Amino acid sequence: MDVATPSGLVSRAQTVFNLHLKAIFSVLQFDFSNKRVLVSGGDRGIGYAVVSAFNNAGASVAINRRTADSVEKTIRAMSGNERLFATRAT
Repeated sequence: MDVATPSGLVSRAQTVFNLHLKAIFSVLQFDFSNKRVLVSGGDRGIGYAVVSAFNNAGASVAINRRTADSVEKTIRAMSGNERLFATRAT
């Protein structure tokens, strides 16, 4: 990754944010079992990190995006978890 390019800086910032979010959830030990969460734009970047954190905390997560293709890829990337759902914004 070339951090001198704008896309490299964004990618680095997202990675750092993802690590911080995971650390916050693990330290505070949030339990979202039997809770439902809607994340808009959860197929990449900060939204992806939020989906991952809520998923790891036991929540059922609906991921909202205009196109379902990228959301389906996100769900597959998180190993086909049955608590993840795709919704489409209209």
